[in-house]
Amino acid sequence: MFIVSLRKLLNLTVLIKLGKRLEYAFIQISEILNRLFKSGYDSIVYRSILEKFHSKDEVRIHLKEYNSSRKQDKLELLEKAAKHLERKGLDKYRNYYSHEILCEEIAETVKARKWFNYIFGHTDSEEKLYPLIKKYLKGQYTKVFETYDKKGEKWPDFFAIKKKLLGGRELVAVEAKAKFSEYKRFLNQSRIFMRYSDYVFLAATPGFVVEVGHKVRGKSAYGVSILQEDLGKDGIGLLVVDMTSKNVNSYFDISESELLDEEEKKKCLRKLSVK
Repeated sequence: MFIVSLRKLLNLTVLIKLGKRLEYAFIQISEILNRLFKSGYDSIVYRSILEKFHSKDEVRIHLKEYNSSRKQDKLELLEKAAKHLERKGLDKYRNYYSHEILCEEIAETVKARKWFNYIFGHTDSEEKLYPLIKKYLKGQYTKVFETYDKKGEKWPDFFAIKKKLLGGRELVAVEAKAKFSEYKRFLNQSRIFMRYSDYVFLAATPGFVVEVGHKVRGKSAYGVSILQEDLGKDGIGLLVVDMTSKNVNSYFDISESELLDEEEKKKCLRKLSVK
């Protein structure tokens, strides 16, 4: 509780300068803001925040000041506006920190899909995730199999294998999803994958995390906790694939499948020609 309270008191601009790891949908806030400025949507986001507590004339005055400011000053103005909105105590942002309010405004205000995708490292095409997932898995496991074209087997998009310390092989299933409409399907698919895999991962973008929060709770900031709860029930891990930075990182505690059937696993390994 002390750490959370302290974080809330610290100035966001100071955190950005010091490079502290303050995140939203698994992206550092400083990186989200850098991407926002590159998109050119920062002024629109600022206006959206101002409109929630200023008159039209006041918004016009503040926006004129903002547009004539330097980038660093704009950062401070955005942070100040988000802090003000936090203090307003609106129901929409109850229990939000200022940086979460700012990112929520970005997620809602940036309507152009191109720039939403850029800011939140997203893609609407599952296939575009595959090269980055494959590269990541090759750095973590002994063998990687691309199985996204073998849906008749009810297999995931990738299998990865490495030897266990005490003998045998660890079989890992990785399924990529790019659209929220596929999320419930994954939760059902994962139960199948767990029958013949030691471990299961969902691979998705930060933008996917944002959309899970928005679709399930009406608030993008809840995406992380929703995924943590849903995946945590079965010990499923999450690979976050940031399509903008091209980075892939693993999150959540992962545990061995309780549904694993050793005979099903052996059958799967034979089909993969693993001896």
